[in-house]
Amino acid sequence: MKLPQIQFINQRIHFTAQKPIIFPSFPGAAFRSAFGAALRRTCCTMKDQICKACMLNTSCVYAMIFETQAVHVQTPGYQLNDFPRPFVMTPQFPCASRLEEQDSFYCDLILVGHAVSYLPYFIYAFETIGKSGIGKNRGKFCISHMVDQANESIIFDGPSRQFMGTPQQLNMHDRKVNNPGNALTLTFLTPTRIKNQNKLTQTLTFELLIKNLLRRIKLLAQINSIEWTPDYSTTLDQAKQIQIQNSCLYWYDWQRYSVRQRRSMKLGGFMGDISFEGDFSSFLPLIEIGQYMHVGKACTFGLGKYRIN
Repeated sequence: MKLPQIQFINQRIHFTAQKPIIFPSFPGAAFRSAFGAALRRTCCTMKDQICKACMLNTSCVYAMIFETQAVHVQTPGYQLNDFPRPFVMTPQFPCASRLEEQDSFYCDLILVGHAVSYLPYFIYAFETIGKSGIGKNRGKFCISHMVDQANESIIFDGPSRQFMGTPQQLNMHDRKVNNPGNALTLTFLTPTRIKNQNKLTQTLTFELLIKNLLRRIKLLAQINSIEWTPDYSTTLDQAKQIQIQNSCLYWYDWQRYSVRQRRSMKLGGFMGDISFEGDFSSFLPLIEIGQYMHVGKACTFGLGKYRIN
């Protein structure tokens, strides 16, 4: 299977705590929420307007990142909230939920398509969050440096606030993947929210995985005005032939408070290992790119992350 010609970058931003920071059980949501607020404060010039009605929405970085589905894409058959944001943010912390002064942590950041050019805005928003504080006690932090994971080079220095290079742009279309033979094991590292018949499921078939990956990549192509028309029928028929060899998936429940919606939201999902057996040759590019793009719902704050074992 050939994937669309979508560019993306894969960065790791390293931070240093300047004050103790207390995070909830899954900090990705808090990080993503703080980032959205910081980016809006930075970019929005008409704060009394909602993005959809704003006359500047086609040139505003915040709208391009967070309101892409409402502003830039009109596709029959999809609800507005179906369209993915063009980034994936996965903060990684030590096991403890509390960071002390000078403790280090990092955030993996994937920017997709047109969002690649907005990397400086992401950096500035992270700086803003660090100054205002995050977590239950508004703990402060600063950027140490940023590493381009494509070539393991430092391309941004935090103390000097200087870019030291240009991120290497990767292309979904050009990915080379080693064939694992007739056995494939996936480890889901963060809660993964996939629906089957409109209900969240802990049972993952290979067909359901491929269906969700196809949908995500298709929508990422659409918001970047890229034509990509996979053969859904043939691909899903082939996916049905792949069998589950062993499943050790388990449900992980957690919740976050949404400031925007003013309510607590349950965001549980499955985690763990699952092994499949069959002929994976035609699916490998899609499965490989899913390690970067994640799968399921709420990918922007790190849900749906998996790796190929």
